[in-house]
Amino acid sequence: MSGLPILLVFGAEPPGPLTSALDAAGLLYRSATAQDAAQSINDGWADVVICGRVPGWQAMAARVETASGATVLWGAPPSGPEVRQLSGAHVRATLDAAAVISEVRAARADLLRRRELAVKADTLVERAESAELVARFAKSIAQQIDLPRVVTETIARTRDLCD
Repeated sequence: MSGLPILLVFGAEPPGPLTSALDAAGLLYRSATAQDAAQSINDGWADVVICGRVPGWQAMAARVETASGATVLWGAPPSGPEVRQLSGAHVRATLDAAAVISEVRAARADLLRRRELAVKADTLVERAESAELVARFAKSIAQQIDLPRVVTETIARTRDLCD
């Protein structure tokens, strides 16, 4: 599991059962504002945010996901207008202190998979660009060669070799 701290975004002190569960699991955490959380994820200082329904939490969750982080909502899953305000961000939700640790682990596993897919996609793009470059070079060379003369010469040399 990641050694990065989990950011807790709540309007007041984080819930006691939540911090007790994080302590019991040996996970690092610290309180943060929504703005600080999004910036810390973007800067690579954290990877997961656990938040309550504080003002602007949906926008923060969207920024966190854009910055390759994950959000766990402390409460019921988002519904109705909340979902639309998430701008497509995937948010895990739980109000169970025991389940929050598995949600954090699942969120970090999802982040790892997303990063691996991004690396694979980057590798495929690089390979496609290399293939395009080789194709351009081959086409350039082929345009410089008098192909009928090359075929005639190849046949003549092949006859010489076969004698």
